[in-house]
Amino acid sequence: MAFWMTGCLYGASSVMLGAFGAHGLKSRISDPARIANWGTAAHYQLIHSVALLVAEQAAPKNIWAKSLFTVGMTMFSGSIYCLVLDPQRFKFMGPVTPLGGVCLIGGWVALAFVELLPTISPRDLVSAPQPGAPTTFSTVSTASLTSNASMVLDMTMQLL
Repeated sequence: MAFWMTGCLYGASSVMLGAFGAHGLKSRISDPARIANWGTAAHYQLIHSVALLVAEQAAPKNIWAKSLFTVGMTMFSGSIYCLVLDPQRFKFMGPVTPLGGVCLIGGWVALAFVELLPTISPRDLVSAPQPGAPTTFSTVSTASLTSNASMVLDMTMQLL
């Protein structure tokens, strides 16, 4: 439920930020490269908002993909927005952008291999291990992998 809401809110905000970049930002920033960077951030945020929604529907137990998409969007797009608005003030965020990109890539990989991921969630990695906690791999179903991958690809291609 939380990831569904996050995907919807990130999607809505990407449209708003894209519109701001196309209309309101041009009067404040004259550098076309910075305007283009803003558009890239909004575009990636929109695509990965849909990916987050698809992951929530297609693989609701895949906390890895959903977490990586959420963190990746925040780091990748968020750092670009900050750098476009004030490059000097937010110069320290430059290295955050590629880390966010790595998280986005990780989200896609985690979604592709949903059936192979252990049932342990990222939260379990930071908390004390529970006796008897499941850490086994689930059985791989080629049909479900193909179906999920096909659905994600179709949704993404519609956005492009």
